Amino acid sequence: PPKGVLDVNPVVREPAVLPWRLAWRCELGAAYDSNIFRYSETDVDDFLDGKEGDRYPVEYVDDVRFEPSVDLSLIREEPGRRETELRLSADGRLATINDEKSFAKLGARVRETRTGIAYAFVDYYAIPAYHVRHLWDADAPTGDRYRSCDLRKHAVRLEAGSDRSLPVPLDLIARVKYDYMGYDQDFVEYDSDAWTTGLTAVVRPARGVRIDLGYALRKLTARGYDEVGETPETSDDSDISYEQDEYTLRVRWDLGHDVSDIPTVLTFGAKLSQRFYQTDREVADDPYHAAREDTYWTFTGRSAHELSDRVTLEVFYEHRRRSSESQYVEELGLSKDYTADRVGLRLIFEGERFLD
Repeated sequence: PPKGVLDVNPVVREPAVLPWRLAWRCELGAAYDSNIFRYSETDVDDFLDGKEGDRYPVEYVDDVRFEPSVDLSLIREEPGRRETELRLSADGRLATINDEKSFAKLGARVRETRTGIAYAFVDYYAIPAYHVRHLWDADAPTGDRYRSCDLRKHAVRLEAGSDRSLPVPLDLIARVKYDYMGYDQDFVEYDSDAWTTGLTAVVRPARGVRIDLGYALRKLTARGYDEVGETPETSDDSDISYEQDEYTLRVRWDLGHDVSDIPTVLTFGAKLSQRFYQTDREVADDPYHAAREDTYWTFTGRSAHELSDRVTLEVFYEHRRRSSESQYVEELGLSKDYTADRVGLRLIFEGERFLD
């Protein structure tokens, strides 16, 4: 400005590094599950007819779960250059009738992003206790062969991907994941280690549209024995070791205000998993896993509506199905095939504030 004139519009430069900020996300949701124990159609018929009460000690085959969750993040940002995020999360799944199907999931994540170049993160989560259902236990006393099957799970994942920095109009994401599943004493032979490696390609063919195409290979190795002195080679217990191919498709469409005054985002997904059991047991020792192949289909849909800057309403649907085949057990599908539908809604509350 001219000499002697006060400049009332000074240039304010954005700081090179912003103060740490605390961001939070809370979800309150509920979902109906049509087959919470993943029973086959034959199982459901037997349950409804009151057969084998020790196999189906449940109230209903369907249920409603309340699904609260909370994420807390500390974020450090250098605008236009990089961002560091430290996150803790807790999720609950609270069944209203079959309370044995309630469980909790605890997680932590560290993520580093170099804007316009790449990102990477490592995360960990644990499920301290999860009830599968009552399963046949060949080692149990006669007359009481169905026992509660429960597990605990720990998982670590490393993921890295490009951030619109490749010379072609797509991004690539690579990931590797390790899972440990530990079962209760009645099913200790199911204790497992699993490694999953995957690659996803991301394309953005139009404004607001993102398409993810992925493949992953999962290899699970089970303990396969439950007694002192046994080895996987000498055991007569079930061996649930397998290899699995996973193919995924995800489409996200940000409609903005195109269809209503409320910003809307639609997400659709499909996953095909083909599982091949690897047991070397004789058919007589492990009829449910020898030469068995499973095919899993999962279809999902979600509609998110931004009610305000801090509140979003989501409606979601999920369909799962499994089909099992074996060259030794012709009617394996009668006891292993299942379908399950899940539909629900959730309210999402988000906010953040600088700590300095």
